[in-house]
Amino acid sequence: MALLSRSALIEALTEGRPDDLLGVAENSWLDFKRSPYDLASEKGKFELCKDVAAFANAHGGLLVLGVEAEKKSNQALEVATGFRPFPQHRADVVQYVDTLNEYLRPRVAVSHHWYHDPSRSTEGTDLHYLVIEVEPVPELSRYVLVRKLVNDKGRSNSQDLWIKPWRASHSMGLAIAVRRPWFSRRASARSPIPTQGVGMRRRTRHRPVGR
Repeated sequence: MALLSRSALIEALTEGRPDDLLGVAENSWLDFKRSPYDLASEKGKFELCKDVAAFANAHGGLLVLGVEAEKKSNQALEVATGFRPFPQHRADVVQYVDTLNEYLRPRVAVSHHWYHDPSRSTEGTDLHYLVIEVEPVPELSRYVLVRKLVNDKGRSNSQDLWIKPWRASHSMGLAIAVRRPWFSRRASARSPIPTQGVGMRRRTRHRPVGR
């Protein structure tokens, strides 16, 4: 399982050396996606918002689109195993930002960068990787909520959903970052949703006073 710093990863993509990412494990600031998010479906919109919220609720991170990852039998985390760069028209980054602004509260600052893959591009078809950089939300504004969730029929429901940040666990003496998004349709006594700085109010039902 290879280790690669954030700057080294960006340098490899900038210089057209994506193969340097092979064997690199996902971690607290890195998440690989084999293909662009399908914003034509509610599920695709939710996946984008869920992944961005998870990083925003932690310390920020990079979503690298166009890189396959899988978990090996002898590894705890998914590692980069292949590449699927794609033409830029397959990912409408303006629509990505619009979707995030619609679904997330508070809003999350993101930026994007395209990286060309010269070795896999063909004549007339330029292939790229898309990197979405997610900034962490300020401490006073946590936590980011996804305003809609998807039911088992792929339809959206207008309910607030808190996405837990990436958490670090320890296995065999190594610090391993594991993303554990937590989904709940409503707050409960066992797992209350923090409301500080999010502009949420807890609803309380009042029983009518008996006459």
